[in-house]
Amino acid sequence: MSELEKLYKEMVDQEDELTGFKAGVCFCGEEGYHSECLESLRPIVRRDKQAESYFETLGYASVDVANGGFKKAELSLFSQLEFDPFENGYKSKDVLENRDTYYFPIVCVGCCGYLVTKEDLEVISFGSYVGRIEHIWAYYEGAQLASLGKDRNNSLIIKEVRDAKRTLKVLKSFLDNNYVNSIEPEFRSLPIVLDNVDIYFGIRDLFDARMKNWFEFEIV
Repeated sequence: MSELEKLYKEMVDQEDELTGFKAGVCFCGEEGYHSECLESLRPIVRRDKQAESYFETLGYASVDVANGGFKKAELSLFSQLEFDPFENGYKSKDVLENRDTYYFPIVCVGCCGYLVTKEDLEVISFGSYVGRIEHIWAYYEGAQLASLGKDRNNSLIIKEVRDAKRTLKVLKSFLDNNYVNSIEPEFRSLPIVLDNVDIYFGIRDLFDARMKNWFEFEIV
């Protein structure tokens, strides 16, 4: 049995509290195992592995909970929360850090964690539209996330288009379709600067575009 088949079998054999599906019910809602559902997992698993590979390049590791810098970051975050993170199951030892930031896996409705910068203890709240890896990627790309006192708009500079069809699809994930269609002719005279746009709901697709080299862009 392949790794993908094992994963699919585990998904079917376990109860899913989120959906209410009992053991033996596929994620499509029907009982039993289905070859088409198994195959639908293949691109998802491939994408997850690619995301994890990217995350490994950032150098995150378990935090040193005795470090004074971490304690300051933790207090800075807690001072901005309107709930007790310990009641949500938070444990300091679960925090990850690299040379720039701390990632706090405090997850609740509408939030998949928080990033605190080491330089100035800025607290950045992640939403729930995408996971932690895509949020952290967006932070390093320069995207404005839900940081206190800042709006969420950026400029997106399209520098090179290698796959026009997929590029248009990515842009339409967070921009008005008619607007995207209107700028398609400009692909022949790059770069294009899209000013004052909220890219949040395009993070997943922009991440894929970066990983798969569909087009070259810069977020400023």
